[in-house]
Amino acid sequence: MVKLMKKAMKDNGWHKHSYLIDGFPRSLENFDAFKEVFGDSVDVKFTIFYECSFEVMEKRILERAKTSGRSDDNIEALKKRFDTYKT
Repeated sequence: MVKLMKKAMKDNGWHKHSYLIDGFPRSLENFDAFKEVFGDSVDVKFTIFYECSFEVMEKRILERAKTSGRSDDNIEALKKRFDTYKT
């Protein structure tokens, strides 16, 4: 995933743009992979972190599921994501 992200950024004018990477990294393992692939070639300015309860996430995801068409907008996937986040 990280290598694909880097390729897409390079293909779109690596140094001509700033990038907002939504929903990534989801874990420390993801961040470590990002650092390994990108190294010093990017300057990460900041990270935005939103925290909310499981109940709020559940309500938002199940509402989004009504129109999103995403196969992972369900309670089982949400629980798995939340458990991954907590570890």
